[in-house]
Amino acid sequence: MSTLVRIEIRRREGVFDPEGDVVLASLRRLDFKVEAVQMARVIHLTLPTHDPQQALATAREMCASLLVNPIIEDHDIAIVCAARDEP
Repeated sequence: MSTLVRIEIRRREGVFDPEGDVVLASLRRLDFKVEAVQMARVIHLTLPTHDPQQALATAREMCASLLVNPIIEDHDIAIVCAARDEP
């Protein structure tokens, strides 16, 4: 059994987002009406546990240890699919 976890990582409010600025400028050049763009990265993890709380705890530890820079980034963690059978 495993649990699929989704982590979304994005720049904190007020932190310069050069990728977002480039996409915003490009969309505006194409005449799209856009007020703001914030780029984010998404990580899907398949964790070997049937317990959603354990999967969340493990994902939080991974974020704190490696995946997220807490000085400039915020993140959200969600269980996508709990306790699924391996193929």
